[in-house]
Amino acid sequence: GGKKLVANLAKGQNPIACSRACDFVRRQPGKKAVILILDDFYDEKTTTENIAWIYETDFEFLNTEDVVQVVAGGARNKDYMVRLRTAGIPKEKIICCDTKEATGDAVNLQDVDSIYVLYDLYNIDSLNVIRQTIRHRIEMSTQGETVNEG
Repeated sequence: GGKKLVANLAKGQNPIACSRACDFVRRQPGKKAVILILDDFYDEKTTTENIAWIYETDFEFLNTEDVVQVVAGGARNKDYMVRLRTAGIPKEKIICCDTKEATGDAVNLQDVDSIYVLYDLYNIDSLNVIRQTIRHRIEMSTQGETVNEG
């Protein structure tokens, strides 16, 4: 469907790995949506993860005109909202989602050339659900069917 879908291991709880992934996205051409699913696998069960590392991550790399949407998914999506706002990313560019399915549905496919999914090592199942959801939506849009648009 003319869209590029890139899965990029960002290794949550590691600000250097996440910063490098954000820098990579920033340097890519075209209009971009970024999906963040960086929660630790165990966070969904206990919600006691220390989130200080997200304030050491350079999410400021995503504060560019060509990053038109940032979708934060997972148990800590509201924490990412706060961090993205402190990185200067306008609130209207940020969407928070609680479920994997909603995260894949939230991307506005009409406004982007590429979708980058930054995921944690322990979120392979979330990555696969999101990737399938987006692929399905792209296939439906190329067949002229209506799809959710963020």
